[in-house]
Amino acid sequence: MVGFTICFDRLGGGLPLLEQVGLYYQDFPMVRKSIATAALTKVIGLEIYLSTAVVDLLQHSTNWLPNNINAGLLDNVYWTLNIVTLLNFGYFLVCASLNRNQSKHGIDESVTTEVSNR
Repeated sequence: MVGFTICFDRLGGGLPLLEQVGLYYQDFPMVRKSIATAALTKVIGLEIYLSTAVVDLLQHSTNWLPNNINAGLLDNVYWTLNIVTLLNFGYFLVCASLNRNQSKHGIDESVTTEVSNR
């Protein structure tokens, strides 16, 4: 059962990341593509830092992660993380449905390139 929760967590975290990179390369002007990609790596670093904070919070507020891992309740930790991942994935689906691709909606890329070159 833990394998299912780990797989679900990785899918929920990976799909929005791929969509973000696709958004940056499709809709952003040429000047801002590299800045947006660099900002994405900072967000990944922040996610790692926040995941450590969540584990520390769970250790101090619950008995799910004691020093003896055999006495812990890892399934509760994974289910908690899966609930957060499911909320994140739902938010991603809402944002993806509201996103409009600029090239599909009649915005001329030559105009945006011309403006960015000034």
